[in-house]
Amino acid sequence: MRKFKVGDLVTGTLEAPYVKTDRYSICKIISIKEDFYDDREDLYDDIMVQIVHHKEHKEYTGEEYAVSSCYFRLYREPNNFRRYMYVPSR
Repeated sequence: MRKFKVGDLVTGTLEAPYVKTDRYSICKIISIKEDFYDDREDLYDDIMVQIVHHKEHKEYTGEEYAVSSCYFRLYREPNNFRRYMYVPSR
């Protein structure tokens, strides 16, 4: 069973080796590479995320990265979080 789905909000774990998509970031999953998925913890960049909020660096908001899902967990959002979320203009 897959850990995440497109549109989920996630945050980095303490073990995450990333600088921008770390435990201080909240990211939205924008795509999943299905061919990388299996039941083991994959070390490949199997998800593409967009930073929607960063506690320490607001300038990271909107940036997108390919990362490994094994370094992320679902984000439990407070009731008022969505009004502060970055919405890209398309």
